[in-house]
Amino acid sequence: MIRHIIFIIAISLWTVVSFGQTDSIKEKIRLINSCTASLDTLIPLRDGDAAIIDSLNGQVTDLLLEILNNKNIVRYKIESLLHLHKTISPDKKLIVFSFFENTGGSYKSHINIVYYRLPDGEPRGGKLAFCKQDRGVGNDYGGTIDEISILKSKGKTKYLCRGGGISCNTCEFSYTALLSISDSSLQTDFCLDLDYRQGDGNVHYDPKTKTLSYRYTVSRDDILYGTGCDDGQEIAGNRCGHSGQYRFNGDTFVRAHK
Repeated sequence: MIRHIIFIIAISLWTVVSFGQTDSIKEKIRLINSCTASLDTLIPLRDGDAAIIDSLNGQVTDLLLEILNNKNIVRYKIESLLHLHKTISPDKKLIVFSFFENTGGSYKSHINIVYYRLPDGEPRGGKLAFCKQDRGVGNDYGGTIDEISILKSKGKTKYLCRGGGISCNTCEFSYTALLSISDSSLQTDFCLDLDYRQGDGNVHYDPKTKTLSYRYTVSRDDILYGTGCDDGQEIAGNRCGHSGQYRFNGDTFVRAHK
């Protein structure tokens, strides 16, 4: 009952905002915080909760995009007002906000919104998407971004964003993306997207050499990942090992020769 009362309150606030009775950024931030708090109390498999969860996820996403693209957002310390998971670049010019969708199932999906400012100072916000083709064009990134590093490139700043998530009860993925801000948008200059069983892989970044190194192993008998050793190295225990490196060449990351 408490969950549904909270939901009704959130819907009421949403209606007020939607019909233009207030354009207060702070009010919308309060609504975002209220909705995400409500999300954490809901159970996806409970009757009626799934529809509520879908509605709240949509409302929070729409509100975030609305306020982050509002020119007046630059007057607020948005990173301290929003009660969301957030990762901030060292120069504080790029922030990735995320929240847990709570949709049930083994894929622990998150919604990620990137906030940045164009060179002319205009604020922008947009959804973070996977760039790997076999995940589908425009497929929203579902993990979290946990670390952002800065790389200098021909007078420009590039942001190395690293994170990952849980893709099934025993699966995890690692995601690395190199982002840059152009005159009109956010661009993805490189990405590394790897899936494997939990605990069977990792990706490491060395800031001194500006090198990304990865390694993971899979079992030949794994019904999900066991595709043979055609592009890996056979190791003991009926397993295949995969590894590699990418080095920053001043513009993007390129595969290093073994």
